[in-house]
Amino acid sequence: MNPENLKGYEILAIETPENLFDKDKIKAQFMKLRKLWHPDYCPLPESGEVFNHIQKLKVRADELIKEGVWNKDGEIEFMVADGKSYVFRYLMKREIDVGVMYIGAEKVMFMIKQEYEDLYKNACQYIAYFPFVNRKVSDEFHKFLPQVSFNEKVNGDGFVLILKKDKDAYSLKDLIDYHGGKLDSKQVAWIGSGLFNLAAMLEVSGMTHNGFTSDAIFVKPSDHTIYLLGGWWYSGKVGDVLKAIPSKMARVLPRELYVEKRTDSCYDGIQIRSTLIEALGDKTMLGSSLLKGSDVPKSILSWLRSIDTGNAVKRYEDWFKVLESAFGKRKFIKMEINSNKIYKR
Repeated sequence: MNPENLKGYEILAIETPENLFDKDKIKAQFMKLRKLWHPDYCPLPESGEVFNHIQKLKVRADELIKEGVWNKDGEIEFMVADGKSYVFRYLMKREIDVGVMYIGAEKVMFMIKQEYEDLYKNACQYIAYFPFVNRKVSDEFHKFLPQVSFNEKVNGDGFVLILKKDKDAYSLKDLIDYHGGKLDSKQVAWIGSGLFNLAAMLEVSGMTHNGFTSDAIFVKPSDHTIYLLGGWWYSGKVGDVLKAIPSKMARVLPRELYVEKRTDSCYDGIQIRSTLIEALGDKTMLGSSLLKGSDVPKSILSWLRSIDTGNAVKRYEDWFKVLESAFGKRKFIKMEINSNKIYKR
């Protein structure tokens, strides 16, 4: 794209400097655009507005270069503290509470803001040294947990954390969006089974995740594998002081949480229930909109909206009883997807 060929309204629609300038040509491109759109030389009525917008984008471009981060559609370049520069190619970019998540073909990158340094360090600690209760639990569950590919401080502000991802695993949020904001209840059934199983493993290991959101959860439809890749910055040992919670969960978590401010496995259970309700089509995660005119089995909806006992193992067992009453004997349910359309590859 040649910036000089853009119309005024096209330049005004550009929100980030990476989509106007080429990193290695910023100065030259800016000087040409400045002369082209200066009100003293350009007769178009929008010239002043366009000129000021170009100036602002140039200032932001200089800031990004100084911070060591350069992001354009499908690709982000960043520099770490030792001066080395890296490029990460992504298929999806999404704002999250602590920064930005970039989903690649086989990796997920989190750019975490400087102000959340304590949460970044917390995530690195628990991902690297997960307290499995014994070798048997470790052998069974380690494959569902994140494996760090790269983590460093960015040259400027913030931190980068890159995790490995199965190429056929997708963000649950993206799967929900791909299916029009709602998954079939039989699909939600096996997703819930995987999540409640992970929550039981966490509780047995004396941990809570505290960030079971549709952004943090990754799903591999081909074999029904569930991965917990995001949200580890909220993690802690049972009974620890709770560092933070996902903002989207503020409406569903009980008042006691804000009084006690201690981690408890029941909060993981509440978050999973709420996320499954979201997957069933209720963005509020409360389930009220599904009470009438919904094809979700009443037994499942009633159980998801009930009070969580806090016992993760019992919760896992009860979930299977609910599913059996709703659908009968367990069987593999295939999810129809087009991976090229999910991330528009």
